[in-house]
Amino acid sequence: MYRHRICKNENITFLAVAPQSQVMHTLLPGLKRHIKILRKSILIIPLFMISLSDIPYSQTIYQWVDNQGNKHFTTDYDRLPPEYRDQFRKPEGIGEIETTIGIQPEKQAVDSPEIPTIKEGTKVQPAPTLSQREEKLPEARKETPPKLEFEGSFWITDLTAEAKVTDSGIGTDIDFKSDLGLDDENLLDLRAIWHTGPRSELRLAYTRAAYSGDENIARTLEFGGETFTAGTRVITDVDIEYLRLGWTWQFVDIANGTVKFGPLLEAKGFLLDMSLEAPNLIPPVEESEKFVGALPTVGAVLDINPHKVANVFAEVSGIYAGKYGHFFDGEAGVKIIPIKYLTVVGGWRLLDFKIEDAPDFAELRLSGPFVGATLRY
Repeated sequence: MYRHRICKNENITFLAVAPQSQVMHTLLPGLKRHIKILRKSILIIPLFMISLSDIPYSQTIYQWVDNQGNKHFTTDYDRLPPEYRDQFRKPEGIGEIETTIGIQPEKQAVDSPEIPTIKEGTKVQPAPTLSQREEKLPEARKETPPKLEFEGSFWITDLTAEAKVTDSGIGTDIDFKSDLGLDDENLLDLRAIWHTGPRSELRLAYTRAAYSGDENIARTLEFGGETFTAGTRVITDVDIEYLRLGWTWQFVDIANGTVKFGPLLEAKGFLLDMSLEAPNLIPPVEESEKFVGALPTVGAVLDINPHKVANVFAEVSGIYAGKYGHFFDGEAGVKIIPIKYLTVVGGWRLLDFKIEDAPDFAELRLSGPFVGATLRY
């Protein structure tokens, strides 16, 4: 029994050990192959990590602000407007990491400008899409509009004028044309305009007119205490100087400047110097009188820009002072801009004023077309 159990045990032992040897014999070649693969992987992983270090982890984002205060973004250096490229350093290679959003390179070239950065904590707007960037770029490329203009124009006027200058309440209403023979004259109008902003401007305008007549008057005239009898030769000189200083603010802006509208504030001043002389009388008679006036006026200005080279404009301003008179000035026309620094202008203008200190008064009305040119800087 004892030997039988030993034999049995030996059989059991044999049966247990034999399958284990067979498994090891089967797994050993595969295990050796896995070890070889693992050794190669250990060499590959560092190479893979080194290759990852050469891949840029961010794109260069260029940001600039145009003359209107609008921010623009792009990731393409070649899309930067030429006037803004000097602010940034052109990338030299793919491995070079350079961005204007929150990252400042440790070293920069000696002759390269400082790269703008955004301070920590500043809220950064998300970069616009490609279509949005393409829409903004043309605006950034726009040239700075002229700030200063000098305009000169010829005004072909039709004159209507009357005056009365009394002495001790005695005087005659005198018509400059029918009584004194004054003819219409072409006037020169000069202006300087300073554009203080995209919607506002300061302007200074000066107009001078000189009329003269030599007429044998058809009726007796009383002027400043002197009597000019009918049939007397009378030489008349009338000088008019008209000065305007104004400011406009076209705060109404429709369709990005297509239509602009706003108030016009002006201070208007004028000088009318009138003299009558009868050289053939014995003794000769001469009398002169000056009328001076200065008034603040208010009005409005309208600009319509259907095209970048065309402008339709209109403006009017004035004041009514009751028994002391009135002052109105208005014009409308078209401006053509063939080149940036030159404008051709034409239109129609009206000037109507009356100054009165009863019973004396002077009233003048000038109207007609005008044509001129503007130099823009």
